[in-house]
Amino acid sequence: MGETADQTPRGLSIFSLLAIIVTGLIPIWGVINYGWDAIQIVVLFWLETLLVGIFTWLRVRDAERNAAQDEPFQLSVFFLIHYGLFWLVHGVLTWLLVLVFMPGGGWNAAWLSTFGDRSFWLALIGIGLMLTMMYWRDWARPQAWRGADPAAEMFRPYGRVVALHLAVIGGFWIVSLSGGARNLVILLCVAKMLIDVGVSLWQAGFKVRLEAVR
Repeated sequence: MGETADQTPRGLSIFSLLAIIVTGLIPIWGVINYGWDAIQIVVLFWLETLLVGIFTWLRVRDAERNAAQDEPFQLSVFFLIHYGLFWLVHGVLTWLLVLVFMPGGGWNAAWLSTFGDRSFWLALIGIGLMLTMMYWRDWARPQAWRGADPAAEMFRPYGRVVALHLAVIGGFWIVSLSGGARNLVILLCVAKMLIDVGVSLWQAGFKVRLEAVR
C-alpha cells in the first residue's frame, strides 16, 4: 500500500488545468452568444459549486476505502451534511441578490432566464462533463484514492469555493450597480476563471504534470 501511495501522481495534470479553463470559458460563451447577464452567471456559479461538492463527496468516499475506520464513509457523511448546508445558505444569498437587483419581472423572470433557458442547461451540462472527465481521468482511472487522505479531500474544495463565492457576490453587486454592462459581466467571468485556476494551482503546490492529454 505504501508503494501505491508513492506512485500517486502529484500536482495538477495539464488535462485538469485545461478542463478548469474550459469550464471558465463556458459562461463567457453564454454572455457572448446568448446575451446572458449577471443573473445567469451567478446562478450558474452557484450550481457549479453543487457539482463540485458532489465530486468531492465521491473523492472522500473513495479515499475512505483505505482508511482504518470502524464506521466506513463517516467523513463522507459529515461532508455531505456540512457542504450541503453551506451550499444551501449560499443559494439563499444568491437568490436574494438576484431578486433584489433584478431590473424587473421578479421571481418568474429570474427563473425563466435561468432554468427556463435551454442555453443555461447546455452550459450546466458542459460544466458537469468537464468535472466528470477530471474525476475519471485524474482520480478514478489511476486509482489516486489509494494514496489519498479522506480529511484532506474533504477540505479541498472549501478554499476554492469560498474565494469564488466572495468574488462572484462582490462582482455581481458591482455589475448590478453599473447597469449590468456586458463587458463587466465578461470581466466577472474572467475573474472567476482566474481565481479558480489560481486556487487549483496553489492547492497543487504550483506543480503541473505535463503529461499527454488523452
